[in-house]
Amino acid sequence: MPVADIPVAMDAPSLVPSIESPATPDAASDQDEIESFAARRKRLQIRRKQARRSSRWTALILVLFAFNVALVGARSEVVRFFPQTASLFAAVGLPVNLRNLKFENMRISKETQEGLSSLVVEGNIVSVSNRPSEVPRLLCGTRRRGTGSLHHRAAASLARERNLNSAAALSRHPIMRSM
Repeated sequence: MPVADIPVAMDAPSLVPSIESPATPDAASDQDEIESFAARRKRLQIRRKQARRSSRWTALILVLFAFNVALVGARSEVVRFFPQTASLFAAVGLPVNLRNLKFENMRISKETQEGLSSLVVEGNIVSVSNRPSEVPRLLCGTRRRGTGSLHHRAAASLARERNLNSAAALSRHPIMRSM
């Protein structure tokens, strides 16, 4: 095809934009863009502030939860330093036993020997931990009927007795005989 036969369009727009910018910019659309940008920015700031507020509450709740877990987990140490808290832990169903000992098979009876009546308390002191626990000295007390006076005697060697279940072991003990 010869070059003279190619149709030429004379009134067609240029494919490359002109160097000159249009003389009438749309001022209204620029103002709308600025206002919408400011509105978007304000909405974003409000969302961030709310997220910060809610994250503070979440952090506070998590800290309190961790504190409570630590308090319950270390309740023996808490009761060791603050003995008043033992009743609080017992009230919520988490009793604390610092000595790791408990009394089992307790029996109380009244006996008369050589014309004197005596109260016999029998039972076992059992360790509730996996390792042996030292039994502290026991305190025995007597009260007189008429005067109501109370006498205490410490039975230090009684704690070392292995057979606390028998009344004979108690009656052989010198402190218990003098009562």
